[in-house]
Amino acid sequence: MGFIENVAQSYHYFFDELGDHRTSNFSFTDPKWPSIIVSFYLLFVIYLGPKLMRNRPPFDIQYLVIIYNISQIIFCSLLFTSAVRSCYLPLKYSLICQPVETGTSPEEMHIAGLVWYYYMIKIYDLFDTIFIVLRKKSSQLSVLHIYHHSGMVIASWVAIKYVPGGQSILTGTINCFVHAVMYLYYLLTIVDSKYRTTWWKKHITQLQLVQFAAIGIHFLFSIIMECGYPTRVAQFYLPVLFAIVLLFINFYWRAYIRNQEHDNKKM
Repeated sequence: MGFIENVAQSYHYFFDELGDHRTSNFSFTDPKWPSIIVSFYLLFVIYLGPKLMRNRPPFDIQYLVIIYNISQIIFCSLLFTSAVRSCYLPLKYSLICQPVETGTSPEEMHIAGLVWYYYMIKIYDLFDTIFIVLRKKSSQLSVLHIYHHSGMVIASWVAIKYVPGGQSILTGTINCFVHAVMYLYYLLTIVDSKYRTTWWKKHITQLQLVQFAAIGIHFLFSIIMECGYPTRVAQFYLPVLFAIVLLFINFYWRAYIRNQEHDNKKM
């Protein structure tokens, strides 16, 4: 068998046979889509966008950003509420160890649909960075920001492609709650500058760190216990999560601890 045939068979195995067949026809679940989307995102925010804006004044898109933040609050709140009502208020899903449902009942397909909507929100999140580039807010364009947004598109695609349910649901539920709070803060800072304080920012960063700790522990349960959730998927998520946590800790130390120590020395 030739090299090309081996590659084709491997592609078919990893992306077709191993994938969840219930979501194979969902939009943007083909592996080419996250690759194309993330590639164009990185190309724009790292090269094309800065080049476009180099000799231009910032775009005045404040009202567009306000609409975007409001829409994010609505989308994240609706998905959070739907996940809680579908999975956790009826105590259908375990908070510790939840296998992936594989049936095609309306309830189970609804859960898979929630994972797909979460994947769409992570793609929608990318506009946050695009607006930063167009407004020339270069101080906000950090490695943490770019890695986090691009990594979440890949991570959410893995969820809808391979594990549209199970342990993945709690991850998305927690993340939607945190993002609803975060975009509410972003909205308030645009509407009224008095909200641009380190008090708000510091606590939102702390909330994000707590989120990652809870998600990491949740996926550890998948590895330690027999949850009926693919161990390899959890093993894929943990290093990605660990890298995000390190970047957030580095940001937290530079933004709040080091600066505070510097201010104390001045006193």
